[in-house]
Amino acid sequence: MTEITFHRKSFLARLPDRKSSSRIFRNSLFILHSSLFILLLAGVAGCTFWHNFSTYFNTIYLAQQHIDAYEEQQQAIVPPNSNAAVAVQGHRWLDEEYEMRQLAISNGDVQPIEPTFSQSLSATKQINNVHLDSAIILGSKVLADKKGTKYIEDALFIVGKAQFYKNDFAGARRKFLELLYKYPDTKYGAQVQVLLARSMLMNRQLDTAKAALGSAMAFGEKSGDKLVLSQIHRANAEYVYARNADSLTAIASELRQAEAGLSGEELARLAYQEGGVDYLNSDWPNAERAFQTVYESAKDDWLAGEGHIAHALALRREEKFDAATKELQQVVEKAKYGGSHPAARYELAYTQDIAARKAAGDNLKSDEFRTKYFPTLRLNYYVLDTSFKNSSAIIVARSKFRESDLYRQMGDYDSAARLAAGLIGTKDFSSPAMNEFVNQRASALGSFPRWRNEIVRVDSLEARIKQKPGAKFEEATVHVRAMQEALGTRWQPQRPVPMTREDSIKVIQIETRLRREQNAPKLTISDTVKFIDSLHYLAGAAHYQLGRAYEAFQEYPNAREEYQTALAYRFVIPDTVKTALRAQAIYAWMQLEMHQKNNVVSDSLLDLLLSHYGQTIYAEQARTLYAAAKRNSRGESAYKATYTVLRAQGIDAAKPSFLDIVLNYSKEDVAPRSLYAIGETYEEQEHYDSALTYYRKILQDYPYSSYAMALRPRLADASSALPHAPPANIDPTLQQNEEEQRQQAERLRLEREEELRRQAQQAMPGAPQIDSSNTEVHVPNEPPKQSPSELPPPPPGRRALPPGGIPQPPGGFPVTPGGPGAPPPPPGPKP
Repeated sequence: MTEITFHRKSFLARLPDRKSSSRIFRNSLFILHSSLFILLLAGVAGCTFWHNFSTYFNTIYLAQQHIDAYEEQQQAIVPPNSNAAVAVQGHRWLDEEYEMRQLAISNGDVQPIEPTFSQSLSATKQINNVHLDSAIILGSKVLADKKGTKYIEDALFIVGKAQFYKNDFAGARRKFLELLYKYPDTKYGAQVQVLLARSMLMNRQLDTAKAALGSAMAFGEKSGDKLVLSQIHRANAEYVYARNADSLTAIASELRQAEAGLSGEELARLAYQEGGVDYLNSDWPNAERAFQTVYESAKDDWLAGEGHIAHALALRREEKFDAATKELQQVVEKAKYGGSHPAARYELAYTQDIAARKAAGDNLKSDEFRTKYFPTLRLNYYVLDTSFKNSSAIIVARSKFRESDLYRQMGDYDSAARLAAGLIGTKDFSSPAMNEFVNQRASALGSFPRWRNEIVRVDSLEARIKQKPGAKFEEATVHVRAMQEALGTRWQPQRPVPMTREDSIKVIQIETRLRREQNAPKLTISDTVKFIDSLHYLAGAAHYQLGRAYEAFQEYPNAREEYQTALAYRFVIPDTVKTALRAQAIYAWMQLEMHQKNNVVSDSLLDLLLSHYGQTIYAEQARTLYAAAKRNSRGESAYKATYTVLRAQGIDAAKPSFLDIVLNYSKEDVAPRSLYAIGETYEEQEHYDSALTYYRKILQDYPYSSYAMALRPRLADASSALPHAPPANIDPTLQQNEEEQRQQAERLRLEREEELRRQAQQAMPGAPQIDSSNTEVHVPNEPPKQSPSELPPPPPGRRALPPGGIPQPPGGFPVTPGGPGAPPPPPGPKP
């Protein structure tokens, strides 16, 4: 190694002199000061740069992190737990949605489908979420800087997007418009246009939303980004739904185009929504394809299981029962689909139920169905009930509903009613419409056996009345009657009917009762006519209720037959209660024919109801809802002529004709209308006591008419006159004329009742026929129909009712007569 030697003299010799050193020092000091100043200036300028870079960058970054966290929450799959309760609640019951949609279409009241494919269209209220609130706060800090920063563009987009997710569509729209105004060539162009269009759709700004979607499509095609194009097509589907919610084919087409740019979990989610739209649109092949895409693309086991179940439902709709059964069994057998096991097991049992019905030709009362298929189906539903009794009320409710419906179609109404009793008032089904549908069926099943037993009891009493003295029933007759009562609708006299052990026990009990009734003391009846009338009223009411039940079961031919049977009973002594029952039955029958599009029969029934039951609430409701054209029967013509006299000559000249209308057309609406016209005219002339007399007569003789309903609020205290009525101004001839007319009407009524009584004692009343296939509807005890015509408009300045005028009661009619919620007629006489 070379040794290094230090020579001090040579080093000192190389140093500069003092004068040179001073100059070098001054130069160095200047350079140092200059460098410090430059560094100071750079530091001052760098503070702003560093502040913008560190603070705003971190703020925007954190805001974006909150938006991403919220989107991840929205995309989270429902996790199955040990008892699968959460998974069952997250299951979509597509079949129930489809059934309720088809029922609404048949009733002419189509409800739009639930837009599950859209977050904005399905929004009901503003969302409170900590991630969205944090994103808005952080973005607003950046926007609050008055000096401006390059992160304003990002902040506007983040805040607008967070407000959109919170369903604050007005605020989101303002932020997006501001972003497009400040940054026309923004890097968020396509996304902003899509979100702006979806915000406008919520405010029904369809034209501007369409323009925004057009701009978004231009941005998307320019960029070539498949994810952006997918968002645009999905927004187009929302636009189509907002324009016409029933355009399911166009909606599904847009969703299929949106699938082109997706893969994996996002593709599976969107394909499930598209398959749901196809399913509700009865497009089974496309629904089958979409649900197959779901379980092939999904990485989450629960979503894949749901795809398999929906795919099996599409196969079931195509009547591919074997393939559907096989796929559902595979779901049940695989542990990874544990979250979908409850729904899959229920759908498997129901699929086998439908397949068995089809194999038996939909004849559930046949021996083949009872012996070959029914034991397996009963075991399947029993397993469902016991397996999920303590874990899932949703599955148990559906199992009991299907099982009760199975018993009902087999004719075993007692077992069906016992199963359906727990479903009355249920809330375990997927929608309010489905809950109401199940509740109506359960209620109808609950009362069905009672009304059938009531008819049997009435028939038994009537048979005892008709029994001749000394006659005895033979054993064969007793046995046949017991078989008929025990089997009910399964009774087929033309061939033997298989009987269960319960049927045999029931037959023996009924035979014992019938023999006991034979040996019972003879009925003591003071008035046979009234007693038979009361029996006929009870039987008619029971047949009416059975008709309503059959309508709830959607067995319309049976419902029609029950209404006809209810109207076939004759009443020798008519009264208000019996009239209301017949009007109720005609109204329900008319609604049934309208639902079945039998316009000729429904029009004839409407004319019959208005002509001969015009004073009832059912006729008033029918006139309000269905009477499009004014009629001109003989009573309407008489009222028209009398009203002309009233306008020309006054009440003194028109009053006798009005009273004649009341006597001659007492069953039509013109009768209470004439009394109302007299009373209204007297009230206008300040003859308040005279007006009160006719008002009271309306309340007494026509209590169900709209005129009585309009008068009740005004005549709350029927014992006093109107509030403003003075004690004077009484018509001097009114009381004498009214007394004579009342005596004459009472005399005619008594003569008519005496004549009817004599006829009834000579021969027992028969059962006339009602033929619904003819143009006219023939109902016993009804006069012939009359022809319609036009009526003149009401005159100005007069409060008396014009021809066809009806005073509207306060609040209108809150219930539909004849419907499940209609008020029943007053209780009739009991035997």
